[in-house]
Amino acid sequence: MATLDSLVAEILEVEERYNLNKINISGIPAWPILKYRLRGHYLISKGVTDITLAKNNKTKRSIRSVKYWFISLFQLLSLLFSKKNVKYCFVGFTRLENVNNKRIDKFFDPIIKCCELEENDYLYFNNEISHPADRSDEHPIVYTDIIRTFSLLCGVIISPFVYLLNKKEFQKLNNVTTDYFTKDKKAKLYSILKICSFTVQRVMYRRIFKNTKPGVIIGVSRITFLPQALAAKSLGIKVVEMQHGITLGRTPQYSGEYNPKIDPDVFCAFGNSCPLDVFGIDPLKIVNVGWALKSYLKTSLNVEEFDPNYVLFISDPEISDYILSTVLKLASMHPDVNFHIRRHPQERYGQKQITLIDDVQNVKDVTSTECSQIAIMRYKYIVGENSSVVFEAISAGKMVARLNCEGMTAMGYNPSVKDGFYYINEIGDFEEFINQREATGAETVAYSDFNTIIFKSVITIKATDGTITIKE
Repeated sequence: MATLDSLVAEILEVEERYNLNKINISGIPAWPILKYRLRGHYLISKGVTDITLAKNNKTKRSIRSVKYWFISLFQLLSLLFSKKNVKYCFVGFTRLENVNNKRIDKFFDPIIKCCELEENDYLYFNNEISHPADRSDEHPIVYTDIIRTFSLLCGVIISPFVYLLNKKEFQKLNNVTTDYFTKDKKAKLYSILKICSFTVQRVMYRRIFKNTKPGVIIGVSRITFLPQALAAKSLGIKVVEMQHGITLGRTPQYSGEYNPKIDPDVFCAFGNSCPLDVFGIDPLKIVNVGWALKSYLKTSLNVEEFDPNYVLFISDPEISDYILSTVLKLASMHPDVNFHIRRHPQERYGQKQITLIDDVQNVKDVTSTECSQIAIMRYKYIVGENSSVVFEAISAGKMVARLNCEGMTAMGYNPSVKDGFYYINEIGDFEEFINQREATGAETVAYSDFNTIIFKSVITIKATDGTITIKE
């Protein structure tokens, strides 16, 4: 089977051949908005699971949901019709994590706390569709429910007019989509509605930013804050992206041509372990600011550890079946070892996989909403392939092995370089790994300590001041 890296290379070749990145519809760069889902269709067709097409568990609408819709409405009206000057605008991550029985945004809640930002200096836009009752109340939140709803409704209304005015561009997108990415007729409708919804959101966020005058917009994983970035770039407001996870090669999320109309001006990395050419941005615009969650957890963490005969395996959607198969083999070979599996938040098990786990006494699925950096603290031994969690674990001083067998490939593996990991190149190597007694080091390579001075310099220097080249 083709590798993810080679499949992404094929996608990039198609995008370049048809100049997809040059297509503009009503002043909006179309491909940066559509490519994540369409790339996902392509990968699925080639047998690779892609989380951009993952379906979230549907949440029941309740009085609580209606409550936040109205809160969002009043907040929007306040932002649209009142003047409030702020310095920074954070666009929260789409997934919250459990830390000490409170849901937090593990990217921005720690940054806001570590930088001791005043509430009047920033806006924090919620990016969650649901609003858990146990959400941390450490800082005020602007809810975006009404913006999503209103932009979708207006997008439907204006879609016939936008399509007719840009028929040639839409037809080109549809032809390439059908020929290379997916023959699903819904993809055409998706493209039209997505562009129209973004057209409305750009107008709304432009108005908000004009009223509040932030100097910088800060988000995580550009796919999650495209509407805000689009509006900000059109107003000359600086856009900063925080690193979402460990990236070691081509990915459907980052790879591709940089588009100055929507892509970030600066990319903030949390360590030095990733190549600089994998984030779809000029390496000179990448700054290592460190990982604020490390400092945040040091002040609030109290975790009880398991015995050393408990081993945690980190799974991912792309390798879900490989991980499970490997764990079941090892469980049979090592009945005295307890094997725990932690799935990616967007990774689902079917009934067949659940039954396979239930039938083996020393295998357990321990997936939860608890923050991964807390979950790993309970284990001495942790195993994975290329997940960010294995890099979190080695930064925490754990014994960490990367799988380079059984259908899995440890990207960046170089047998002549000691990087702190143990590599399992064949299934028999696992026994030698769990007999290791001391971690080999490399604590701050993947996740550096958060540097408030560097981060504040990044978010205060204007976009027009030139390229930032601060490195740790």
